[in-house]
Amino acid sequence: MYVLADPLGTLRQARNEHRLRTATELLTLLQNNPGAAQAGQLGTATEGCQVSSDFCQIDTPSCANLTKLLPLAEQTLPADMSWGTNARTGFAISFPTAETIAVTACYSEGTEKIVAEGEVDPTNNNENPL
Repeated sequence: MYVLADPLGTLRQARNEHRLRTATELLTLLQNNPGAAQAGQLGTATEGCQVSSDFCQIDTPSCANLTKLLPLAEQTLPADMSWGTNARTGFAISFPTAETIAVTACYSEGTEKIVAEGEVDPTNNNENPL
């Protein structure tokens, strides 16, 4: 009896699951602070934030910096474990409609697009524009 294992596929799946959890956490942060960011890649960099990947096409040169929304003890943005840094996280914000926010993992592996999307609560007045 032979058992075929796909260790690379298992690792890819685990990294993509982590990306989905991170995108969901970022989405929650944005939903709790409507108006806090513009569309684009998340990060602290003021230039070089353009992305051209299978899942993200971003032309904006500066990143959407959300560090002001984080507790002082956590001034590091969650980043893609394979490609991201605090300066350029590898996650992007978009606004598919006026009522929705989407956070996309720009460098997900394989053919699976990883996106967390949710509605903006118009009654939440906790706006902290950056």
